[in-house]
Amino acid sequence: GPDSLRHLWARMTARQRRTFDNAFTGVFGDSPQRLYGRFTAELSENAMTVARAGHWIDGELWQETSRGSGDPAVSPDGKQLAMVLRNEKGEAKLVVYATGANEEDTKREKRIVEMLRRDPEDVAPIRTKPSPRKPLHSFQPPDGGDVENPRWTRDGAAIVYTHRQPDRNDFLHHDLFRWTPSTGRNERITHLADVKDADPIDARHAIAVRDRFGSSQIVMVDLTTGEVTPRTPPSLDVVYSHPRASTDGRTAWAEHTGGEWHVAIDGKPLPVIGAFAPEWGPHGALFAAVAGRGFIDIARVNGPLSPSYVTRSAGVALDPTPSPDGELYFMSL
Repeated sequence: GPDSLRHLWARMTARQRRTFDNAFTGVFGDSPQRLYGRFTAELSENAMTVARAGHWIDGELWQETSRGSGDPAVSPDGKQLAMVLRNEKGEAKLVVYATGANEEDTKREKRIVEMLRRDPEDVAPIRTKPSPRKPLHSFQPPDGGDVENPRWTRDGAAIVYTHRQPDRNDFLHHDLFRWTPSTGRNERITHLADVKDADPIDARHAIAVRDRFGSSQIVMVDLTTGEVTPRTPPSLDVVYSHPRASTDGRTAWAEHTGGEWHVAIDGKPLPVIGAFAPEWGPHGALFAAVAGRGFIDIARVNGPLSPSYVTRSAGVALDPTPSPDGELYFMSL
């Protein structure tokens, strides 16, 4: 009931000395260990019941990553996927995977076939997760530090990403860089411009976010000269995120204002509360992560029955990145 925690505190601070477990048992009727075990068992049972009923749509595990990894981006031809891998120490590197069949899984199956050929009475192991993929390319900035927001250029030849750089007083500023995986060339685009999360619109321009002096705004960046042109006025009340350009010239981004996230197309907010991290898909579909029901799922947010959920997971689905072939990659927690 509503007074249970107050009663717990009263029992712990009473004249009669009690341990936490003893005070807890006197209020809730059993030890915290046993009640938490019961809670986890009931939660698991409920989740399995819903899963058997077909209500969950979790997607298919494509690759397992370590904590903090994310920011996936599919190349324009759908054949490669770039993302940031982070380890437990916070070290980051930019990797590029092939989206086709996992060669490591093929090698694993061949090893199992050979194992059973040599010993027919052996039993093959059950595979519950895909084998770790080997990157086609990988990159870490020579000066260390984090890598964020990789986005492919329109021709699919290079990746624009965000990396922080120090000024003369050692204050760090977000800047844009361009990495060409096929040649290994890495070049700086902006200089202490406080811009990040850029999405190339064409060969020369990208839409991005500038966070400077506590203000947030949408800007256009010249990928040749590094020149920054405002698209929206700087705001202390609105936080901008994830600007994305569609193939037909429309732009979408996420805005946080009034304590809520929502997505806007060409500056006009969509009526989906809790939507963020938008991404354009084939045929003008706009996908986003949507917070609701106590979970975060991926949904199409610009359809006639918005939002139309793509996932229904018992957790978190983030960072949608549609592929031209109709597949949708995302990060699952």
